[in-house]
Amino acid sequence: MNIKGEFYLILANLIFSTLGIFTRELNKELMPITQVSYRLIIATLFYLIFFSIKDKKFLKVSSKNLFKLFVAGFFGYGLMVVFVVLAFLNTNYGNASTFLQLSPIFTLLISWKLLKEKIKLSAILAIITSVIGILIVFRPDFSNLDIGIVYALISAVIYAPYIVIIRSMRNIDIRTRLFYTTFFAGFFLLPFVLIFETPVNISFSFMTGFYIVLMAILNIIGYTLMNLGLKNVLANIAGILGVSQAFFGIIISYVVYNEMFSFYELIGAFFILSSIIIINLNFKKFDQSLKGEN
Repeated sequence: MNIKGEFYLILANLIFSTLGIFTRELNKELMPITQVSYRLIIATLFYLIFFSIKDKKFLKVSSKNLFKLFVAGFFGYGLMVVFVVLAFLNTNYGNASTFLQLSPIFTLLISWKLLKEKIKLSAILAIITSVIGILIVFRPDFSNLDIGIVYALISAVIYAPYIVIIRSMRNIDIRTRLFYTTFFAGFFLLPFVLIFETPVNISFSFMTGFYIVLMAILNIIGYTLMNLGLKNVLANIAGILGVSQAFFGIIISYVVYNEMFSFYELIGAFFILSSIIIINLNFKKFDQSLKGEN
């Protein structure tokens, strides 16, 4: 158990849960891929300036690791954020926040297969508990499945490899990981902007520009905390801690959009928080890895 690392991850998820608020404001002037590309390019420039003050050694990386960073950055980060934006724009805040948190299932399986991380029984119990909470919050009726929920599910799937790849590269300078993943996410989305969102809007209001810069800063803080957390926390545990974002989403729905808590939301939140508590309990006998028992 790494309390400091888990705190970083929960704080990162708190920051990420606020981004949907600004997404809807930006959509008044900027289309989804454009707003994501702009804010990540700004974040990349901030990283470059800030990291270069000390030295430029963070730019040095092997071709093998550069490819991994490209996959994590463009697919697990850039495209993931695009689908997050599409989710928030095409379904209500609660649905988007909730279904985005299904990535722990995929993270658990990928980290077990690729990183050979041991699957603990408590981790499986935590996943089951969190999924129950998510389903209670939403009370899914598949006849009402909308495109926003589909976007959220796609985002959950492609976010899992990001967590796994960054976890596998935890010994590489955090500056290197942050800079290249953000670089690949922001700049490599530009061709898609030119293809799918022409004409490109380069003239917008002061408030839109302010929101873009603010989101870039929040991205920097959030992913810095995420990378610090992943350095000492297993990928599957990090994925499970991501369900805290759904709980924060419920709070934001109430504070920002004046959506009242329902009985189901309270029960669901209880299950979600219980999954985080389960991770932190020290089950010495119960917490034997499945792999170790073979």
